[in-house]
Amino acid sequence: ALHRLEESGVEGIVVQRPPVGEAWEAVHDRLNRAAH
Repeated sequence: ALHRLEESGVEGIVVQRPPVGEAWEAVHDRLNRAAH
């Protein structure tokens, strides 16, 4: 889904950070990589 947003030409993507916890580690990792 993030790739499609990037390809659509939007200038920015705003997301609310998910909760902290082991179940959310992969989501945090993906968001951090997408931010750089």
